[in-house]
Amino acid sequence: MYSKYIICTSVLVLSLALALFLQSCSGDTDSGENHAEQFDELPIILPEPIIMMEEIGEDYLTHLSYSSVALGDGSVLIGDRELRKLFRISADGELLEIAARGGRGPGEVQDVVWVRQSATGLTLLYDSMNAKLIKFDEHGKFTDEFIFPQHESGSLNEVYQPGDSEYLLVYRSFDYLYESDSNKGPETRIGMFDRETERHGSHITLPDQAYAPHTINGMIVGGRMVPFTGGHVRYFNPADRSLYVMLSDQSHITRFDTQLDTVETIRFELHPERVNDEDKIASREEVDDDDMWRVIEPLLPEYKALADDMKIDSEGNFWLKLNHRSNMQRWLVISPEGSHKAMVHLPKEAMLTHISEHHLGVRLDHHVFALFEPVSF
Repeated sequence: MYSKYIICTSVLVLSLALALFLQSCSGDTDSGENHAEQFDELPIILPEPIIMMEEIGEDYLTHLSYSSVALGDGSVLIGDRELRKLFRISADGELLEIAARGGRGPGEVQDVVWVRQSATGLTLLYDSMNAKLIKFDEHGKFTDEFIFPQHESGSLNEVYQPGDSEYLLVYRSFDYLYESDSNKGPETRIGMFDRETERHGSHITLPDQAYAPHTINGMIVGGRMVPFTGGHVRYFNPADRSLYVMLSDQSHITRFDTQLDTVETIRFELHPERVNDEDKIASREEVDDDDMWRVIEPLLPEYKALADDMKIDSEGNFWLKLNHRSNMQRWLVISPEGSHKAMVHLPKEAMLTHISEHHLGVRLDHHVFALFEPVSF
């Protein structure tokens, strides 16, 4: 499979590598005001793809999940939402096993959106359609599953595990889209839950990214994300059992312990960009509905959110995905103390799904998953 895969994708690999090289040589094409000047002295790192795949085993990928987990041996757990499968693949792209399949029985899934790593070395998969948490051991083997009690805070979206019986539950609510007279805006509630006592504990409420109501025939049927709006980005770091949160209009990161008390604040220098006319034109082109754009445009912020994603690597460095429109995706790497270290460039439409000492997991689009070479500083 590996040799066949390399032959089939060699052109794509070379094209991607060439595109990344040209990006590094062409200078900063971002339209933000004085944005590039913040990072003039930083080294630029362009990780190269090691392997890319549109199929795993006998399955052609259709709608990849939004995160992956790198296990200690270099293998990777990655899911496909439409296939309703969780795959474990080797570092060279070989299928090792199907860790979970579609269904409603023990260890079976209906929707693989997120997979996360717990502080105890387990992999967690929250299946919102089955409303259950599925746990896998350090080798990707199914071990346990259970259902959390309902809560009034909204829909359970993600689950983290800081301790043996402690869980951080992430709830999101879109009720504000349907309540025109409400002053309540988009928000996320993150709360502690103790499985032994079945009790909810302390919680924090954070602003979330704005959505515009999507209306069909006068009825609200959902929402469309408003470009450049923020709220917050977060990352649970299993290495120190801490939740890190950055409000996307503030240049600092707050570390919370397992009781959601503030432990420390990491400050760094990062200046916002104004949303200009070019940004609006680019955003308009991404919205294929005139009526929808008329709803979205008045909601555009004056300044862009500083970042729209955050991750932490094994050295404790913060990776912030800068919020901009450009021909590349830029991740600013900040040390644990708050100093700028480097800028990592990835393909424009990519989604960074994990960072490990073995590789970077990168979702290139709905149906192409890649492992890029690891980055060290």
